[in-house]
Amino acid sequence: MLGKKLMQCTARLRCAMVSAKQTRNLAEIVNLSASEVSRPPDIRGEPAGRHPAQHPFVKLDFNSPVFTKALLKVKGRKPREKHGLILLEGWRLVQEALDCGCKMDSIFFSRVQDLNKLRLPEDASEMMRLYKVPYNDMKAWSSVTTPPGIIAICQIPSPVPETRESLPLTVICDQIREPGNLGSIIRNSAGAGVRRVILTPGCTDLWDGKTLRGAAGAHFKVRVRPNVSWSEIGELVNREESRLMLASPAASDDGHRPFMRDVPTLQYWEPDYTERHNFIVIGGETEGISDEAFELAVQTEGCQVTIPLANNVESLNSVAAASIIMFEIKKQMMMVRRTDDD
Repeated sequence: MLGKKLMQCTARLRCAMVSAKQTRNLAEIVNLSASEVSRPPDIRGEPAGRHPAQHPFVKLDFNSPVFTKALLKVKGRKPREKHGLILLEGWRLVQEALDCGCKMDSIFFSRVQDLNKLRLPEDASEMMRLYKVPYNDMKAWSSVTTPPGIIAICQIPSPVPETRESLPLTVICDQIREPGNLGSIIRNSAGAGVRRVILTPGCTDLWDGKTLRGAAGAHFKVRVRPNVSWSEIGELVNREESRLMLASPAASDDGHRPFMRDVPTLQYWEPDYTERHNFIVIGGETEGISDEAFELAVQTEGCQVTIPLANNVESLNSVAAASIIMFEIKKQMMMVRRTDDD
């Protein structure tokens, strides 16, 4: 009986020795160490060691205070304004900021391949701090359902310079409180090539995460001035000898604001937008165009521009209305330039 048990133990020991030898041989074949072979894969399914890093970085443990403190500086409007920092989430948004020369404070990523995908300068590790963090940390702090796995914290960029070659148009966002809509308007404004975008005090936060995602990098391509009072807007309209127009959903007076009758109404294609610089006011989704905007239109002899709709639809959302008017202005400018070329 004792001899039989001894034979069984010997057989098990030989199997264990063969298994260890096979592991070492496999490690030599794929050029990995035995410890790397036995190491579990990354939490997002990336086998360890597959993507060597192009830049040196610091690996943080789960729930690291370094990551937590960095995120607390940019989570919320007041902390962002206090520290002068913003949060960018996702490869495309981070790359747009890098391409436009934004100064990065730090980049956090969960997979090395996400870092390698960025077009970073050769001395990136000297210009910014690079950290690899567990994906579960990303999920805990992310504001999206499926976190992209890369986050950057950068300084609030300087305003984009204005150019006279841009479209003769300033877009005024009046009480736009939906971050996604504000971001889309900024994105469309950059695409149309407007001179500037102005936000009145009632608008949502320019650097909110949803606003940044909606703009898809347009924050870094068009000049945006937040928190501008109506008195400042009036001075700007008069100084530039511009025309103020209100993107109004309807031409009729609803009795709430009788001074609407003092502001003439045109269909959006009727004005000649090529004569001078134009200021277009886009109202918010709930409140619409403010009383201050109508008062300024009366003082500056401005007008309302409407977009006719069918099927008893009362109005378009702010993004659609702004886009239709912006690209009507762009069309008129292109027609004038084409005539001049001929």
